Amino acid sequence: MKELKKRAEKLYKECKALRKQMEDVGELRKKAMERLGSLEEKMKQFESVFTRKDRYEFLEHTADQYIRAFGKTLEEAFENGGLALFDTMTDITKVHPLEYAKILISREDHDLQALLYDFIEELLVKWELTNILFSDIKVQIKKTKKGYEVFAQLKGEEFDNQKHEQKVGVKAMTYCLMRIDNTPPNVIIEFVVDI
Repeated sequence: MKELKKRAEKLYKECKALRKQMEDVGELRKKAMERLGSLEEKMKQFESVFTRKDRYEFLEHTADQYIRAFGKTLEEAFENGGLALFDTMTDITKVHPLEYAKILISREDHDLQALLYDFIEELLVKWELTNILFSDIKVQIKKTKKGYEVFAQLKGEEFDNQKHEQKVGVKAMTYCLMRIDNTPPNVIIEFVVDI
């Protein structure tokens, strides 16, 4: 009986020690996952800085937001202009592509500046109506006999003031300083939004 009691006590101690080790491993795993999440967030921000410079930049303007967007094609430049619009409002690296929306614009002329104006204005309308910030924009531009058609697929997330930093509000698109250099593979668009 004493032998059995000793073995039971030994097993109990071993179980207790093993349970403690498992708790320690669990704590280590939790800390490692937190650190990994922090590193991934920093890496995403680091990558976005370099990516953003390849996609768009903010130019100096006395009162409003002056945007220059780049692309290999006109579609890519429009996409990057749209991303710059939302990056004016918040840090788009923190906007996850959880919600989906679409835009379809038809123009019965061949005015690219008017097309750009309509596109940015439509993005602002979507934002105002849905409260969704967009961080992923895919654009198709089709030249028709009468003019242009733009189809855009948008992905983003509803604004959450706990998660999304508020930079500045964008009131409207303007024609001020608008310029389009549609020379692939170095397409450049410039425009000003009223803030």
